[in-house]
Amino acid sequence: MSVVTELPTDTGMSITNAAEEVRAVLEATWGVGCRIVEHYPWPGNGHYDEQVRPSVSIQWRRLSSDALRAELGPELEMTRPIEPVVWNL
Repeated sequence: MSVVTELPTDTGMSITNAAEEVRAVLEATWGVGCRIVEHYPWPGNGHYDEQVRPSVSIQWRRLSSDALRAELGPELEMTRPIEPVVWNL
């Protein structure tokens, strides 16, 4: 599972608008079918949306922080990024 964060200071394309490009890069790295979660750190505590591809186009489903933590394990630190990677798409 890859968690991709929308940076509030980024003035470029949103991760939602770059969903196809983000998916192509991550699938080339981790394989077709890898799970991709978009993280939006605002408003408040933010939210997480998992990309779902039931057919040709990408759709999204909301994940709670608790659901994500349950899948990734209790050791996950949800308040800071881990080794961020920035792509200029």
